[in-house]
Amino acid sequence: MKVLSVVIPSYNTELYIRRCLDSLLYNEEIISLLDIIIVNDGSTDKTASIAEEYKKAFPTSVRVINKENGGHGSTINEGLKAAKGKYVKIVDSDDWVNIVDFKLFVEKLQKEEADIVVTNYIQDVLPQNKEKPFVFWTNTEDSVRDIASSVKYLENDNFFFQFSMPSMAIKTAKLRSVWGDGLLEKTFYVDQQFVSKCLLCADTYALYNLSIYRYFIGRPEQSIGNSSMFNHRKDHEKVLKLLISVYDNTADEEKKKIFKRQIDLMLDTHYLIYFSQNGDPNGRILELVNFDKKIKEEHPEFYKKSRLRRKALVTAKATIASKRKGNK
Repeated sequence: MKVLSVVIPSYNTELYIRRCLDSLLYNEEIISLLDIIIVNDGSTDKTASIAEEYKKAFPTSVRVINKENGGHGSTINEGLKAAKGKYVKIVDSDDWVNIVDFKLFVEKLQKEEADIVVTNYIQDVLPQNKEKPFVFWTNTEDSVRDIASSVKYLENDNFFFQFSMPSMAIKTAKLRSVWGDGLLEKTFYVDQQFVSKCLLCADTYALYNLSIYRYFIGRPEQSIGNSSMFNHRKDHEKVLKLLISVYDNTADEEKKKIFKRQIDLMLDTHYLIYFSQNGDPNGRILELVNFDKKIKEEHPEFYKKSRLRRKALVTAKATIASKRKGNK
């Protein structure tokens, strides 16, 4: 049986995908344990042909799925359907893994039984080429914890990041049990939806002091760039509302607290998206005012925590009013 399925969503990443695949396939000792699934999302560059090269070179460990363009969520949907590993991990094709820690990680997974395995990761940030580590566990001994009882860590800002796509591997069978229709297609920010599905089905998680994922960020075309986030703000709002629906329909009160934390942080981001742009302030603020009003009316349990967001909104509206007054 394969120990780890690595799903690689790929779209027009001919400049980066070799680095990703080389890092995953570097250690010969673990190649037989890997099930690498490259999901080509209708690329128009050489991504597909590069994927086929690796499939030919590693026929028992690398598979390629070619599909029409459907967005990040659609690639993960297809990858999970095909996964054969005990655990599954998502590694985007422009990212890569730490070759030393990844080998240790896969070897540990052979005996692991926790539903989710959490590891440290590093952001490689352009244009400064700076490394930003996200470290959740520094002990030499691994730790297995019950997810529901971990709400006591919610005041620690790092807690949320323990449960993020770069930090997690999850049991494939567990995730399939709650997958349903899968992730939204042709929609940005579905990584948050992925995390919510993982938390829904999991009871335990293990913490390893290994730094696996290298998350390459800072390119203008990425979904987390300021301009891209503003252009896709409706996708962000769609996923946010979906998470609120998950929260509303979750019976486990302890897990609801974790979902609430996830939603609170995503709400923070949603407000900040509107203030990251300089153009058309009147239109942006009006749109955000309407959003703010809906949150206040429909989801007061989240709005209560939004004093900082409301303060920013009041300041912005006052600035606009002042400008209007000055133009008269």
